[in-house]
Amino acid sequence: MFEPYQTISLGPLTVSYMMLFLMISVTIGYFFINWYMKHLEIDHKEKVADVLMMSLIIGVLTYKFWPFVIEPKLLTAPQNLLYYSGGPYAILVAIILSIGYFAFQFFKNGWHTQVIDSVIIGSAVSGFTFFFFIREYGRQNPLTFGYSSGEMIHHPVNFYFAWLILLTIIGAMVLISKEKKLGRSMFILIGLVFSYLIISPLQM
Repeated sequence: MFEPYQTISLGPLTVSYMMLFLMISVTIGYFFINWYMKHLEIDHKEKVADVLMMSLIIGVLTYKFWPFVIEPKLLTAPQNLLYYSGGPYAILVAIILSIGYFAFQFFKNGWHTQVIDSVIIGSAVSGFTFFFFIREYGRQNPLTFGYSSGEMIHHPVNFYFAWLILLTIIGAMVLISKEKKLGRSMFILIGLVFSYLIISPLQM
């Protein structure tokens, strides 16, 4: 597992592990969605894939350029484009814009609700990937396992999230028929809410 704000050089670019695994997890989620739509034999999966890709691009660009939206003076130095990304509410705004664009296209094209199942499950797979690799330190753990920081042991919050998400995905796939309208989506969304409620008291 990797520290979120440590950096790695990729050719001329230097990116944090958080940003790197965010891109990796989104890519894995995207390919899983395409595979799942093929598994469900959705007729318009190519159109859905194009819209999904545009939604992801909107989200990534929003996250990347958000610092320049809230602090326009950063644009006075072009090199800042390489170093700045994220910031307050960046992820929230990126998610809202991405979901908003996808929802608009979903209703405009009248797609089957199985498209929603595909996107929700793929997003959960993406979340599992991200949380599995990026450390999040929780509160002090009285037990002997977790992340060390000095003499303290912290709850490995991301590890808890990752495995609860995985169990939720498996539960949805095993317990809920793919024919049930939005059944797997609702199972996963409810599972994610309960996962957060369980883990949030352990967060710092």
